[in-house]
Amino acid sequence: MIFHLSIDADEPRRVAQAIAQLWGCEAYPFAPVGEDSWIAVADDGRNSAVEVYRRGVTLTPGEDQAMVQARSGAVVAYTPTHMAIATALSEAEVLALGEAEGWRTVRQSRGGVFDVIELWIENRLMVEVLTPDMQAQYLAGAKPQAWRHMMLASQAA
Repeated sequence: MIFHLSIDADEPRRVAQAIAQLWGCEAYPFAPVGEDSWIAVADDGRNSAVEVYRRGVTLTPGEDQAMVQARSGAVVAYTPTHMAIATALSEAEVLALGEAEGWRTVRQSRGGVFDVIELWIENRLMVEVLTPDMQAQYLAGAKPQAWRHMMLASQAA
């Protein structure tokens, strides 16, 4: 189970607030990683969270027994990092949120097993948003044995 993850953005506050809107929660400044970092924390019984750092921030190991260090690094346009998150919002509400932010937002099927709404944060980082109906599809069809079957079938093709 994932409790929290971090992403980067050009506008961390705006991105954290959009994620908070999807989750029906709030976003807060996140000082441990430096100026202009934000966090959205869901009231979902697991305290799921997304930390949003300024684009270019990297996490590096501390020296000896020191804690992780946040440093400025290279700025990249796209990333292989993505996440799938649940929302109580309807498909129309998610699409409206994406449109209001000016971000690409489109419903897609994942192999006919489940659907997602691709919400492209700042048009560079994909978040797969699952509405309640999509969550039910995901939970029914994305079990470990189903993943195994899908991956073996794709290798054979």
